[in-house]
Amino acid sequence: MMNTQSHTLQPAAPAAPALSAGSVLAQVSSVLAVIVLLILACAWLARRLGFAPKRISSQALKVSASAW
Repeated sequence: MMNTQSHTLQPAAPAAPALSAGSVLAQVSSVLAVIVLLILACAWLARRLGFAPKRISSQALKVSASAW
């Protein structure tokens, strides 16, 4: 004879909790802040190492003539 056991469907494992809008916003803003800080750090480092062009001081510019 065949075994006639009733098979019951077991519920699937509970789904992961949904992320709240506040936590997603916090993650996105923190990553954006890190990226901005990284860009500023790279710009500072480029200036310190001499990769950025030097600023022209106002003393080096002289007006030799003017037109009326």
